[in-house]
Amino acid sequence: GSSRKLVTFGSAFLFPGICFSIFFALNLAVSFTGSSSAVPFRTLLLLLFFWVGISAPLVVLGSVVGFRQLSKGKSARTNHIASDIPAESQRLVPLLYVTGGIVPFGCIFAEIVFTLDDFNKGHLFFLYGTAFILFAILIITTAEISVIITYVGLCKGNWKWSWQAFGSNSSIGLYVFVYGIYYLFKTPDGAPEGAALIAWLVYISYMGIACGAFALMCGCIGFYT
Repeated sequence: GSSRKLVTFGSAFLFPGICFSIFFALNLAVSFTGSSSAVPFRTLLLLLFFWVGISAPLVVLGSVVGFRQLSKGKSARTNHIASDIPAESQRLVPLLYVTGGIVPFGCIFAEIVFTLDDFNKGHLFFLYGTAFILFAILIITTAEISVIITYVGLCKGNWKWSWQAFGSNSSIGLYVFVYGIYYLFKTPDGAPEGAALIAWLVYISYMGIACGAFALMCGCIGFYT
């Protein structure tokens, strides 16, 4: 129905559209400053073609195949009348959203610090083995937090477990973004002006895109767990 179309077109255009719009606006601002790091207009058109001409059709095709396979499967028996969710359980949901990402963020905090230091100093990042191990720990921790939070919500009578599992784990992106902003202002060099202001905007924008993608990834891990 309409919900399936909304999910399909949202997956194909919402987050990629936000990323492309931010990248286009930043590239326009960088080109106005005369920087050589500005991406040529033909490259932007090529990226737009890859998104609209290749990525979006593949998402639509995958959703059609996935929904057809889903309709063939056996669904569990449910009641047609939804039960009321206790008020105590509803008040617990915002707390779970905020606190769910603390433990996964603590697992990768040291790696985030090392990565930002390397990028800030212009060094190459070589600790790929350590990063892979911490990524595996992050996946396991996110899955465990999702199971615990879903169990607590179901025990409290909240049957809307899907958004709890997604939102509680995706909050890690917020913590990473907040620390990225703190890292930016930790050693301030005065008020940004001119090219420095553009550099700050590029950093904050790219950090927001990366943290948004990171939040979606952790939320999906929690949901499918």
